[in-house]
Amino acid sequence: MNLYELILHEMCTDDSASPEFISEKLKALYRQARPEDKAVIDILFITLTGWGFATLLAKERAQSGEDADVF
Repeated sequence: MNLYELILHEMCTDDSASPEFISEKLKALYRQARPEDKAVIDILFITLTGWGFATLLAKERAQSGEDADVF
């Protein structure tokens, strides 16, 4: 199993916290991050999903009917 497969497996089998809790924690970490740290977070998410974290936030907000502005 390569690293990417291991990450997917661990995410799918982790029952230590709810998806809502993890989502809010990720958002809080991103909100509090310095610009240079946000850039690293975006690169990680682009590598994992093809989308930067800021873009994923905007997509989530748009799907929920909220204003799509990124914080």
